[in-house]
Amino acid sequence: MTRIFIMFILFFTVMTPVTHAQLVQISDLTPAAFYSQMNQALRASFTDSNNTNSFEPLSKGITMSADADYIAYMTGLKNGRYGAVVTLYANRAGYVSKVTVASLDDDKNAFQANLLSCYVIMRAVGLTEAETQQLISNSNQATSSIWCSRSNRRIIFSMNKQQPNIAYMRFLAADK
Repeated sequence: MTRIFIMFILFFTVMTPVTHAQLVQISDLTPAAFYSQMNQALRASFTDSNNTNSFEPLSKGITMSADADYIAYMTGLKNGRYGAVVTLYANRAGYVSKVTVASLDDDKNAFQANLLSCYVIMRAVGLTEAETQQLISNSNQATSSIWCSRSNRRIIFSMNKQQPNIAYMRFLAADK
């Protein structure tokens, strides 16, 4: 009887497919290539040739320790006096794993730069215009997600408030 019970347990633990999604890198691009995609998406989002929005140059990689899981790369998008800070986190393989955007939420220009940065990131990860619009329309919740048909992964978008006046957005990806 014990053998049957053990065989039963082994069968379901080994043969049953795992249904839990695993976090994966958000892009198969290096930080420099992803930054380039963000700039292309930014230029494409404006039909006005007088648009002056541009990302600041991408920083060199920043690590907190020699054995850190991620290397951070930072850029910013200014809108007037203030703007938004975009951080690309690259895994040890050199690909962008997650992205964050932070700005003041009590300054109109800074928050607009934050929203524009988020839109550009959605486009840079490969979301179509329809997928981008659907993800944005679901963003009244703290976390929303959508399957990205181009990159074959689920893009997870979360937003919250840090401190009393910092808008913080985060992009992750999952395999299901």
